[in-house]
Amino acid sequence: MNPKLYIQINNIITRLSNNVVIFLCRLIPFFCPKACNIKDLYQLKREGYVKLYNFVNEVDIANYQKNVLDILNDINFDVKINGELQEGNIKINSLQKFSTDLQKMRYKYFYFFISFFFYGFFKMPNIIFTYTSDGKTKNKYVAGQCKKQIAGDPHFDDYKNYLKILILLDDVNLNSGPTSIVPCSASNKKMQNSYIKSFENGNRAGIVDKLLLRDISMHNKVAQLTGKKGDAFLINTKNVHWAENMNSGNREILWLYF
Repeated sequence: MNPKLYIQINNIITRLSNNVVIFLCRLIPFFCPKACNIKDLYQLKREGYVKLYNFVNEVDIANYQKNVLDILNDINFDVKINGELQEGNIKINSLQKFSTDLQKMRYKYFYFFISFFFYGFFKMPNIIFTYTSDGKTKNKYVAGQCKKQIAGDPHFDDYKNYLKILILLDDVNLNSGPTSIVPCSASNKKMQNSYIKSFENGNRAGIVDKLLLRDISMHNKVAQLTGKKGDAFLINTKNVHWAENMNSGNREILWLYF
């Protein structure tokens, strides 16, 4: 298939599913989960990200952290096979494979709802955990100071629309390496050649160079995804995004990839 046509079709399907779900929420108010509202859906559709305050409570956060520690403490678990580890930084993939609790977590109504809104069909999330540290807090799994985060270069995750949910398990401020995103960059005309090249090369993800980043950032101000522990962000990671430098503190995040 012609790559430009394929990408356009994907955009049309996403817009159609967005509109259908918003219509259903207006027609049947209880169809929309409590975690978000129609205004949130419009922002996600329009800008490619939206913040949800107090998405999870302290009990849920403690449970997620316990599950991650149990996985890391399992002698049969190998970070090299199931994730990435570098100085001051760790990423663990597919947590649901190693935890019954996290496997069950994927069946929440909200996740069915938001994946249907985004794709037009239901998808189960893949659960990822990332931890970044300035090295001042001792951690037997992550040593040293993070000088550059995993995914620290400006990039897009796919030439197609791609939904992720970022759940903050720590307070994240401007010094603790927040994720940054260029809103609406997925629809920026200057990005289209990058998507087409990615499609043709068979590589969904792509690094964005400084000149292109500067050009697309002129149209939409970069948003830095800071918040309190328990907040969450819904993100279309077809938009250009990256992890900022870690200057101080810790950054602990649960990611859901749909």
